[in-house]
This record gives sequence, C-alpha cells and structure tokens, in this order.
Amino acid sequence: MGVKAPALMAQIKAAEAETGLTIPVDREDVEYLMLLSSAEIMQFSVIIGAVTQIFDEAGISWTLSTEAFEATNSGMQIGSSDLAGQLVQRIVDVAEKLKVRYVISPECGHAYTALRWEGPNLIGRRYPFKVIHILELLEELRVQGRLRTEGFEDERPLPDRTPRRHCRTAA
Repeated sequence: MGVKAPALMAQIKAAEAETGLTIPVDREDVEYLMLLSSAEIMQFSVIIGAVTQIFDEAGISWTLSTEAFEATNSGMQIGSSDLAGQLVQRIVDVAEKLKVRYVISPECGHAYTALRWEGPNLIGRRYPFKVIHILELLEELRVQGRLRTEGFEDERPLPDRTPRRHCRTAA
C-alpha cells in the first residue's frame, strides 16, 4: 500500500518513547514475526505500542521486520494471483530469514486470507512456520494465563447492545 520502512521506524520510535520499551526489529530466532496493515501503521499506530506492552507482559519473543512489515495484500483485493503471490513470498522470505516459528496476521481480512489460506498455493509450497491471527494469539495467551484479563471487563462500561433499526419503514 506504499508505506515505507522510514514511516514504520518513526512510529516505532514514537511507541518506544510512549511505552518505555524497546521494540524488536529484524531479530532472528524469535517465536513470532508481527505483521501490520497500512492503516495500523499510519492511522492506528497505537497498536504498535499496545502489542509491545502485551507481548512484554506475556514474555513473547517477537520482532517486526523492516523488509516485510505490511500484511495488506492488494493482489488479493484486486484479484491478481501473481501480485498476491509476490506479496506473500516477500513475507515468507523474511520469516524464513529470521527463522520465526509463527507469523502474526493483523486484523485485515485480505492479509489473513492471502497469507494463511491462499499463500501456500500462491507460492507453490508449504511454509516452515505457522500463520496465526492476532486475535487467536491473544486468546491463546489469555487461556495460558500469560495475559491477564480478569477484572478489566469491569473497568469500563460495556457498549450498548440494544438492537437498532437502520432502515426506514414505509409510512
């Protein structure tokens, strides 16, 4: 989507200043490679600091990559298998280079579908790592007791779940 490494690094620097934590970049032999969407990097960059704090608390070994950090797959979005395959291959190459065991897909439907389900077919082989969605990982950490969530649901009000009508009825 056009986001370049300097933009990512600027967001990382801001998240480090905010959290006081060092964000791992281009680290080898870690458990997880975290991918982001363009929107997360440029519009919702708070995710970078939030994930850093969560992973630090849970004791996760992870990294971001300056070579393949964006999971958005525009090839899937426009129906181009060739482009989709190139974008998947870029991520696979970095995951293999860094020797990670898992690649974390962000909250992006095209990214997850392209990488998790279509990717091996697009590049013609299986991965030596597992693809996991960020929500799957967070739930796994919660179940393992590595991510404390008890009590947090009481700290802020739950959203109103009253059904709403979105269509006008004929008068």
